[in-house]
Amino acid sequence: MKLNWAERWAVNNPTRPLQQGFEMQWMKRRRSLASGSVVLELGCGRGAGAVLIRKIFQPAVLQAMDLDLQMIRRGRAYISKGEREEISFYVADVMRIPARSGSLVFGLDMTRALWRSYVAHELAHAASDSRFAPGVSTFTASEYIAAVVQVSVLPEHIRQALLANFAGLAGFGAKSEINSTYYFIDPCAFAVKSYLHYSRPENGPSFIAALLREGI
Repeated sequence: MKLNWAERWAVNNPTRPLQQGFEMQWMKRRRSLASGSVVLELGCGRGAGAVLIRKIFQPAVLQAMDLDLQMIRRGRAYISKGEREEISFYVADVMRIPARSGSLVFGLDMTRALWRSYVAHELAHAASDSRFAPGVSTFTASEYIAAVVQVSVLPEHIRQALLANFAGLAGFGAKSEINSTYYFIDPCAFAVKSYLHYSRPENGPSFIAALLREGI
């Protein structure tokens, strides 16, 4: 959806980069990018967010995408000549991202439903982080909860396609198997194993409640 004049002003007001900077510093404290990471910013607007992503996360490749050609032109004008060597701007629709099939996360092309699942993932982090018992180890437990929420909110046909891409994978067994090492090696497989573990009758909401009390 392209912005109207009021929405365009709201996302380009002078205080917006300050807000984005705080948000990205918070995100970086939660997780850092692996060396050689590729980042795609959806809805990049005038490019202020892309500049901050480059500065704070330092990805190997940074692509900034927006549906609105006017915003892409503003983005290219906003960044410096040196930054143009490291940030690629292009016009595209989130429903038709110009990437080959299977090249994105979970082996699926990006769709509105998959994008929404990432929003749900981050909201789950925010909700769970405020509910952990004091002093417990939260990183892996929070990733487990966010992964379960993300896969659960997908429409059934997309969830089944996702799971089919990981057909040889079983859910986690003992709680000790749910660890940050597995997450950092393959976050997508971690998400699938978490969802399959949660789906067992003996786990479910009661396991989430235990994570909030005890962490991992």
